Amino acid sequence: MFVLDERYELIRLLGEGGFGKVYEAMDLSTGQVCVVKMISQADKYTTQEELQEILKKEFVLLASLPEHPHLVTVLGGGIYYAMEKFGRPLSQYKGGDKKSPYFVPQVMTGVFKALWEYHKRGLAHLDVKPSNVLVEQVDDNFQVKLIDPNLSPQGEMFAGTPEYSSPEFCLDASGATPRSDLYSAGLLFYELLTGNRPWHWIEDHTDLITIRQISAHPRWDRDLPVGIRRLVDDLLMADSNRRPKDVMSCLKRLEPYPKIY
Repeated sequence: MFVLDERYELIRLLGEGGFGKVYEAMDLSTGQVCVVKMISQADKYTTQEELQEILKKEFVLLASLPEHPHLVTVLGGGIYYAMEKFGRPLSQYKGGDKKSPYFVPQVMTGVFKALWEYHKRGLAHLDVKPSNVLVEQVDDNFQVKLIDPNLSPQGEMFAGTPEYSSPEFCLDASGATPRSDLYSAGLLFYELLTGNRPWHWIEDHTDLITIRQISAHPRWDRDLPVGIRRLVDDLLMADSNRRPKDVMSCLKRLEPYPKIY
């Protein structure tokens, strides 16, 4: 077993993303099972030093945020970082797991509340997607934590997840704002309600950005409360100024729907 700084014993690889590897680990100082994130090998677009700097910025940001029920607790780090082990990614929840009428409202409430901790500090998360939403279920209670903000340098070149990004972020990454997260939340919300992302049949990213730019509201193939459909449609407005003003207004509009069948 490999041990980092004589403290974190790596147990097994849990997953690998754009630039990081995530391991289940044991904190030898406490006996607590945790998660350690480290950088992967650099690619032709990014050097090892740049990846290391991104991960360090991520650690500093997460460590600066207050303890919050919808944010993971960071335990320590620097060129890597360790955080609490919590639930499993939303991307691993299949149809049967989502049958509870409390599932979608509680997941989206947790996502909105987590985003507020970023937005009220003038920050955008810029990578709201199922694999970055951790869910822990106890009966009909679904606790949610949002992880992995996108802190890649945001110049004109896009560095994110196109399938879950707003049109303005895809077209000019430097123009992303907290309202860009609202669009991503709308994509996630729609997928939870219908089982698919809007316009999921479009595979070419350029075509996907084009249809999002023209503000074509997605089809609704199931019967849902009008207030929920309108909230998602508003989140998916192409013009960021026409989206809800902030996540708190989204929470207020979601509050009357503790259950969605």
